[in-house]
Amino acid sequence: MDNICPRCNAVYTNLRWSFNDSLLKELKGRKDIERKLCPGCDKIAKRQVDGIVNLKGTFLLQHKN
Repeated sequence: MDNICPRCNAVYTNLRWSFNDSLLKELKGRKDIERKLCPGCDKIAKRQVDGIVNLKGTFLLQHKN
């Protein structure tokens, strides 16, 4: 089943999520398309953290802004 993410407009087809404007336009015209959050938007909505990045050192201090 093909899906469109309602938050970022990513499309799910052929077992993968991608950003494809021409496919998005094609799928939006179909009646059988589901609207479901993509994995990235789902993690953001759930405020799920998958890792922490620690930055330190002189490069960080020199490029703080």
